[in-house]
Amino acid sequence: MTNKIILGKFLIGSYLHGLNQEGSDKDVKVLYITTTSDILKLDSVKQKGETKIDEENNIEESSWELGSFLNLAVKSNPTVLEVFKSPIFCPNCKEFTYTKYPECDKCNKHIENIIIVRWLQSLFPYVWSSQNVLNSHLGYSRQQFEKYFDGKTQGDTKRQFKFCVAYLRILLQGIQLLRTGDFSAQVKDDYEGFILPKWAVKEISNGRMNISWHDYLMAIKQQQIKIGNIIDTGEYLKDEIKKAYESNPNKQTNISKVNNFILSIRKEYWE
Repeated sequence: MTNKIILGKFLIGSYLHGLNQEGSDKDVKVLYITTTSDILKLDSVKQKGETKIDEENNIEESSWELGSFLNLAVKSNPTVLEVFKSPIFCPNCKEFTYTKYPECDKCNKHIENIIIVRWLQSLFPYVWSSQNVLNSHLGYSRQQFEKYFDGKTQGDTKRQFKFCVAYLRILLQGIQLLRTGDFSAQVKDDYEGFILPKWAVKEISNGRMNISWHDYLMAIKQQQIKIGNIIDTGEYLKDEIKKAYESNPNKQTNISKVNNFILSIRKEYWE
């Protein structure tokens, strides 16, 4: 049997993005390490992500092996990059926390493997590249938008508009990352002066000024924005992410930093 060591459990999805509502699923990503001796064995089994659903507590839990996670990270996979910005689960108080290293900021108790987690999170500046962020964020957002028109979602408007939210949110994160070198997984009201265009909010403004990006995405989730408006906003954001790339086209992934990390972990967890 393959030996797995849990590195950490991270909160992702709508709770991470600040877009959760009553009844929203709580999505959790588990990051684990397979012992190196198991990986190198001739009869080793290729590691696959697993998904567990806790219907009673409305939690969906999926997993990545550390090597798979970092392979996706150096390709600037948007879902993977979010984990670098996610709170970690504290098994002591059963809460998700950003921690005040090395203790949980809620119960003040030590979290197992937190040193490795902090080392991993310190890699964030080195894993992404400008070209990969542009390609991956445009590609992932397009996949989310196409699901709106997928026959499988027809009639399920709640699910359709959930995909529309992801479509725009991923573009916003990519714009912020390319413009500033960092990003917030939680949807912000504005992005360093990058505000929501006035034409996009006519349907929900009711005379209000300064409708935020967070307000707008929540309105989409609540099916208050027409699909034509969402399409126009998406085209606007796609133009903006291309401009953001043009302003920062040369950021490269530092593979040696990532390799030094994964090799050190593989040595530590030989068996």
